[in-house]
Amino acid sequence: MLFRYSGNKRKLLNHLRIDIPYKRAVEPYLGSGAFLLSTDKPGLGIDLNPDIVNIWNFLKTTTIDRLEYLAELVEKNKTNKTSVKDLDISDAEKQYIRINCAGVYVGQLSSWKLYPQHHLPVHKTIIALPKLQDIEILLGEASLYLSHQKDGDLVFIDPPYMNTDPNYVIKSTKT
Repeated sequence: MLFRYSGNKRKLLNHLRIDIPYKRAVEPYLGSGAFLLSTDKPGLGIDLNPDIVNIWNFLKTTTIDRLEYLAELVEKNKTNKTSVKDLDISDAEKQYIRINCAGVYVGQLSSWKLYPQHHLPVHKTIIALPKLQDIEILLGEASLYLSHQKDGDLVFIDPPYMNTDPNYVIKSTKT
């Protein structure tokens, strides 16, 4: 897991067994890309959220030294609950830190403050860096896949969690 996100794909992967051959994995609702990162195939990820796409593109181009620097920066600033906005780093780096260290992502981010109990998943990210080079990231609606589909694609659809509470239970509407 490169960063925390509101989806629950990581739990689903423990129960998923794919017995069909495929050439490329596709996640049209990318989020943290749990499925793409769980396979050894090349990947295509699509997300409508520009912050998520920017995080992925940052992670595709970052270095181990830069990730370690960000982790040190977080550790140095989280005891005072510093705002991620106040850190002198790129916007994509701020979003990467915010998603992991500024509260839980449950459909929307509610805080920019660093919290002492959260840490950047730097070691997991470093392990995933080589895999990221085989994943193409696109900004747009899931339907964008239709113009990028290839023979041999396996599409993993885990749609956005709209109208759910933090435990992903559908909210009822009383009439």
